[in-house]
Amino acid sequence: MNEKEFYNAVKAMREMQMKYFRTKNIIVLKKAKALEKKVDDYIKEDIYKKEIIKKQEEEINELFSNC
Repeated sequence: MNEKEFYNAVKAMREMQMKYFRTKNIIVLKKAKALEKKVDDYIKEDIYKKEIIKKQEEEINELFSNC
């Protein structure tokens, strides 16, 4: 998911959440929860990728600091 897709997913999620609070419709709630999961999964994936990159950078720096 790129930045634009993430933005659109968050926007759609918030619209569904607001619609649910206006209507209290269970179908709308399920759609809002599905969109929220999509956003949460992307955030978790992004954090995990950043942790891996940070660890790799630390390992590289450690290798070169011994030279």
